[in-house]
Amino acid sequence: MIPGAMLTQFGRESQPDAVTGFTAEQIRTAFDAVHVQAMKELAAYPDADLDLPPLKPHPLFGTRIAGLRYAPLHEMIHCGQLALIRRMLGQKPIW
Repeated sequence: MIPGAMLTQFGRESQPDAVTGFTAEQIRTAFDAVHVQAMKELAAYPDADLDLPPLKPHPLFGTRIAGLRYAPLHEMIHCGQLALIRRMLGQKPIW
């Protein structure tokens, strides 16, 4: 669902770059596709499997349910980064 080049550009340990090669629309399309697929799969996911280790080890959580709980917190980190950039550019807070 996420193009390999996009994973390279925005993945773990990637370095910020002013030129991404992706439009905001492309990024949002990938984000929305992942969300839709996750909601479909989660509805049919066995509850017992949520206590299993993640498919790919992660230093911040040891179970799949903990990974799901962490996902929105991760997004909030990026929201904070964007808010800081907005303020540095002289823009007022949105709320």
